[in-house]
Amino acid sequence: AIAATDGGQIQFDLTVTADGASGTLSRDGGRATAELLWDPSGAVMRANREWWLYHHPTRADDLANSWVADPLTETQEIGQVLRLHPAALAEHVRGEPPGRWAALEQQLVDGRAGIVLFDGVRRVVVGSDDPHPLLAVDVTADSITAPVQVSRPADEEATAVVGAAARVRQEAAPRTLTQLLLERPKVEIQIQPEPLCTAQNCNVTVVVTNSGTAPARGRLEISADGKVVANHPLDVHPGQVATFTAAAPNPQFAQPGATGRILWEARAVDD
Repeated sequence: AIAATDGGQIQFDLTVTADGASGTLSRDGGRATAELLWDPSGAVMRANREWWLYHHPTRADDLANSWVADPLTETQEIGQVLRLHPAALAEHVRGEPPGRWAALEQQLVDGRAGIVLFDGVRRVVVGSDDPHPLLAVDVTADSITAPVQVSRPADEEATAVVGAAARVRQEAAPRTLTQLLLERPKVEIQIQPEPLCTAQNCNVTVVVTNSGTAPARGRLEISADGKVVANHPLDVHPGQVATFTAAAPNPQFAQPGATGRILWEARAVDD
């Protein structure tokens, strides 16, 4: 786990190799989750709605469960971890010039006995027994975040990292987070009342067209003579057309020559 810049913690389980990294992130007791792949070309992420609610609540539905490239601040807390492949990890621990470590205390790491070492800036935890394997390491400069546990992945986990991010870029062609956040719906509303209404209730059809680059979500509010008579859930994707209907009492019903002259209005409301 590592402290999140906006409060709380981010839990992560990452496999890092010289080819890149892959793994999962979570927050809020596991309700907010994300898959993450990284290589020298950058990161791609696929997260659920609860994850995106933290930084982009108004676009969480649009971003959820789709691959997103260059997710910006979503990886800022673990950016250093993504680059700690074995050689980089060794250099990080060794320091330049090589650090002078002092033993502070004993500590259990995932049930294994360890010794906490400190060089004046960073802590590492190594196993108590020879050959003193690395068990945990500081990845931030603050002393609040506990050292991050380190273990050797299984061979198949390391192999799965190879080319994983590149395959997602080729197969899913994810757009960058910046591109996605700049997308907007463009809604056109056409109101089509009955041409001649002599019944007790008059009907109207409302056609909604989204010619924008993002889904139009919320609700469609339809009014008759200033009074709301219908609310419909709105979820119209780019290039789609949706049709809605409503009815209202004929104010001239039972009068000779009644034509149901109603002032219909409709608007899209972003809830």
